[in-house]
Formats: sequence, C-alpha cells, structure tokens
Amino acid sequence: MKTYFFHIGYQEYLKTTIEQASKNNDVILIGDESNKHLGSINNVQHVHLKDHYEGVERFLSLYKHMHTGGQKFEEWCYIRWIAVRNVAVSIKCDNLFYGDSDNLIFSNLSEVYDSIGKPELALAIPERQPPFRQSATGEVSYWSIEALDRFCSYLIDLYEDPFEFRKLVEKWNYHKGNNLPGGVCDMTALWHFTRKNKAMIITDLLPDNTTFDHSINNPANYYDDEYKFSNGVKEIEFINNVPYGYNLRHDKKVRLHNLQFQGNSKILIDRYKRL
Repeated sequence: MKTYFFHIGYQEYLKTTIEQASKNNDVILIGDESNKHLGSINNVQHVHLKDHYEGVERFLSLYKHMHTGGQKFEEWCYIRWIAVRNVAVSIKCDNLFYGDSDNLIFSNLSEVYDSIGKPELALAIPERQPPFRQSATGEVSYWSIEALDRFCSYLIDLYEDPFEFRKLVEKWNYHKGNNLPGGVCDMTALWHFTRKNKAMIITDLLPDNTTFDHSINNPANYYDDEYKFSNGVKEIEFINNVPYGYNLRHDKKVRLHNLQFQGNSKILIDRYKRL
C-alpha cells in the first residue's frame, strides 16, 4: 500500500514529515518543482501535479466559492483528491492511505490496514455535529480506488446537480445568516459523501485498540475532550519511539499511528519527530 501526500510549495517541515512516513511506508508525494528534491529520500517517489491534472479543470469550472476563507486554498483542498485518484489509477493502486502533509506518521500503514479489517473507506468524522457543521475530514484516511473515484465523481455532482448543490447553498446561507466563519469546503463534500457511503471512523478507537490523531493541539479526537491535554497540546508519551495518548473515556493509554500538527502547531514537528 502506498502512502500519499499532496503539497504545493516547500516548507522545511515537509521534509521532516516525508522522512518520518517513509521509515515504514512507501510514500508518493504529489507536488511541484519546489519540492521535487524530496523524491531523493529512500522509499519516496515524487510526481508532478501538472502531469496528473485530468478532471481538475472541469471541477474548477463548476466550483462556486462559498467560504469565508481564501478561494485558492479551498480549491487546492478539492484538487488534491482528484490528483491522488489520478496518480493511483496511473500506477494501478487498488488501495491507498492519504495523509495531510503536516502529519508525522509512525506506523506501517499497510499493517494497520490489515489489522482494522481492510476498510474501503476510513476517515475522521467528529461525533459532535451541531446544525450545519457537516464535517468529515480525510486528513488521515484509507481509500479503495473505487471509493476515491466515486468521491471524485460526487464532487462534480455536488456542483452540477441542482438537488446536491442546494445542500451546499443551505449550509452557506446558515453561515452567512449567523455570521459564522467557514462555509462549504471539501470537508462538507466528504460529510455528504459519507451519508451515502459506509465509512470507518479512523479517529475513534479502532478494532485493534489503536487510533489516529485528529490534531495534537486539540483534546478532541472522535469525541470532544477525549484525550489528556495540557499546555495547548495532547499529552504524548513515546514508548519505543511510538506515541501514546491517554484516552479519558476508556481510561487507558492508546497508541497513536500519527500526530497531526494543524496551523501554528507545525513549529512543534521537530520536537516530536523520531528519525
């Protein structure tokens, strides 16, 4: 199984996260000329986005920006799924793992995939879903190529089909009407997709009593306030270079296959790496 990252541009932390993941996994980085040099790392293959752009222009021609954030960033969030699908198809990859590029990945993800029952789709969906949160995230996620292809087709349906598009307009109107940040993004699309397609929740306690981290700077994982938290981060203990968090609901240490460093927490990546 290949582990996919998507990143345009170069920041120093990207080298660290790619190196960490490649210790136990075969990594494919979909990127551009600025991060091409990372393809020289052992177990890493670099591919150019520009060579796997099929379907992107069609999606962008349909896309309507309904978010308080910047349009270009939100477009990249959608484009990555189409690009990962395209690369996976080109190398005849039946199943894959995708991780955001701010993840430190410590486990052999093929072994994890086998131990949790080889899900067709596994991703993060928070338990708490107040009105119009509609949030699911592929920040760490397993996909069969069939499921990923269906999702890419669904992205077109969301903006092309009036019934589906109305769901997005309703969410955007709720945000505007209540002066809320956010709006429609790829997490909204993933949420609606998982209403139609069965998915394992990867940030809940998994069948092998392990889990994936939603974000180190948040005590939430699947549930709110699920893990011990202090000084702005989850309390992490490394045992044999593997991170564990203390799950308050289950009153025990839980092995974490990754640590994700959202936003400003990226400055902590070097502190937690185990290279």
